[in-house]
Amino acid sequence: MIFRTLFITLLCLPLIGNAQSFEFGVLGGFSNYQGDLVESYLEFEETNLAWGLFVRYNFNEKFSARINYNNGQISGDDQNGTEEWRKERNFSFRSSINEFSLIGEWDIFGQQSYTTSGMFESSLTPYLLFGVGLVKFDVAAEGDGLSVEEEYPSVFFSVPIGGGLKYHFQERVTLGAELAFRPAFGDYLDGVSLTGNPDKNDWYLFGGLTISISFGDGSTF
Repeated sequence: MIFRTLFITLLCLPLIGNAQSFEFGVLGGFSNYQGDLVESYLEFEETNLAWGLFVRYNFNEKFSARINYNNGQISGDDQNGTEEWRKERNFSFRSSINEFSLIGEWDIFGQQSYTTSGMFESSLTPYLLFGVGLVKFDVAAEGDGLSVEEEYPSVFFSVPIGGGLKYHFQERVTLGAELAFRPAFGDYLDGVSLTGNPDKNDWYLFGGLTISISFGDGSTF
């Protein structure tokens, strides 16, 4: 149901306003994870490549919404830790992440890309983002004495929270950089919930560089 809702929203976005407020973009960057199989909040040794696609609709100079598809991997390994009990436990995992999300953006300074005379000028603005995501994952966990999770969900909700920078340097092209954490409503991303820490949910992140192209006759902002 939620997949259908996201696609219907995607199709309707260009119909609820001017086409010049409609952008298509791509993300290239990285993914990471925090959970039972990492010792610190971010295990840099387990950083993986990630990519994504998005469609953005600009309501005005400060507020926009976008639909995203992000793809990446997350991984963890007890051997990266310094604590001896982790090394002895010797668990590891790798999981593919497919995320569909709906995200709202607030451009703090606004996208004032045109002067009062109608001439384009570049703009740079930081932004904050918040949304909801639906995640499909496929995990492979290994380790001596690892309890196999007999049944656990392979789809769950997440809440993207983060921010970034947008640089509208040409009339139709915007560059960006962002980082967003995804707290997950579950402890199964790494496949070791019962033998790890069942009271602590997992989370993951996507970050990287973006480029988007607007369509229509030009921005109205």
